[in-house]
Amino acid sequence: MWALDQVRKRKGCKANAANPVAINLPDDIVQVLSMLNSHPFIQKVCLSKGESPTILLYTDQQLADMRRFCCHGNEGRTQSVLGVDRTTNFGPCYVTVLVYTCRAVVRNDTGTHPTFVGPMLLHWDEQYETYVGFFSAVRALLDSTVSGTEVRISSNAVIGSSEEQGLTRALRNVFWESAHLLCVKHLRANIVKYMRNKCGVRRSALNRLVAKIFDDGGLINAVDAAAYNQAAESLASECDAISSTLGQHFRCQVEPTLRVFVFEPSQRHPWVSRHWRNNTAESMKQLLKSVNWHPQRLPELIDRLYEAVSVQMTDLRQSLYDHGSYTLVAPFNKFNQPHDTWQTKSPQV
Repeated sequence: MWALDQVRKRKGCKANAANPVAINLPDDIVQVLSMLNSHPFIQKVCLSKGESPTILLYTDQQLADMRRFCCHGNEGRTQSVLGVDRTTNFGPCYVTVLVYTCRAVVRNDTGTHPTFVGPMLLHWDEQYETYVGFFSAVRALLDSTVSGTEVRISSNAVIGSSEEQGLTRALRNVFWESAHLLCVKHLRANIVKYMRNKCGVRRSALNRLVAKIFDDGGLINAVDAAAYNQAAESLASECDAISSTLGQHFRCQVEPTLRVFVFEPSQRHPWVSRHWRNNTAESMKQLLKSVNWHPQRLPELIDRLYEAVSVQMTDLRQSLYDHGSYTLVAPFNKFNQPHDTWQTKSPQV
């Protein structure tokens, strides 16, 4: 029927008596197919000859909110970076997730905007083609048609990810008009690792270079292109003085990456933080705390993910009448009404 061998080869899904999930996976896929037309979270199941299956999950409300905050938002006030990451610890498969900041509300306990989960893809490989299929579907969902004319609202999105080769390449090819960010936390860790392990840079010099790149007065926080170029050249010379290998790595890898995926996006969109971090995995952990979570068979995994998303959306709706964990903020606080008032309105209002 499909390449089950590829599914079973997925790390952690080797079929044996200790792992019944992998043994029962074909039956699970058949069961998910039977749920396709009735389950509100399962939107698409793709089966292709020679390839492992993929399952697209989202609700209409998730999609509408993601479009509102990532494509229609008022820059600097309501727009959010669309974050993407692949998680590995959610049962029988990978889960690639989109997240966004819900700027309609703040948390009552911290006063910060919460991170919400958007569409997800369940998959069994890390192939470029798998990610292209997912992101192409998301782009088609975000874009719309008005009076027969295609409106590419997805081009307004600012998209952030970690440095995962297949995923990020697919993102840039599908959302080619969008600005793209890389997680500064991961970039910093990679630079530190290279200096320490490849070049043997002493701690004092390492800390000095990292500060000159990432601190408030550092390279990525340059006020304009001229200041950035000057700082980059100074850092390159300093790297050369420590090690020719480090100097070459900085010129060929580090500086171009920081320019394209940190500095230039913030110049194009001043509201974007130059210290953007991909917190998708942490958002998923927080989301799943709201339900009885442990590794599941595939249909149960989908039900648990849907339950967690539903809890998040219910909490958001409760902010309309001052209940739950969130409080509405401007310009959305105009929708705050007593609960009795909301009960008199139709679902279309």
